[in-house]
Amino acid sequence: MRIHVYESSDGLIHAVVMDGDEIRTIVSGFEDENISRNEFIAAARSGFAQADGYDPANYSGMDMVQAARRMEDMDHLIAEITEDSLEMHPENMGLAGHILFEMGTFF
Repeated sequence: MRIHVYESSDGLIHAVVMDGDEIRTIVSGFEDENISRNEFIAAARSGFAQADGYDPANYSGMDMVQAARRMEDMDHLIAEITEDSLEMHPENMGLAGHILFEMGTFF
């Protein structure tokens, strides 16, 4: 499993959960949650098993493939998480990403 974490230009955080080339789910709203970096990474590594299912209404009616492509094209990739690795891209992070991953002068 591989999770791509994106931050939009308006500070929204989205995680695209992939199994090979197949998108399993997309989870959003982490900018509003009080979740630690370690809790987020653990949830990501579980594929966000406790999260609600994908709701196209939250993504302008797009299916998961369309929403993931839009994020890849328009948003900033801020982290890539697998079961045994974490690659962060702090140069792509805005305030929400820095807060979520507890980076910079915010912590």
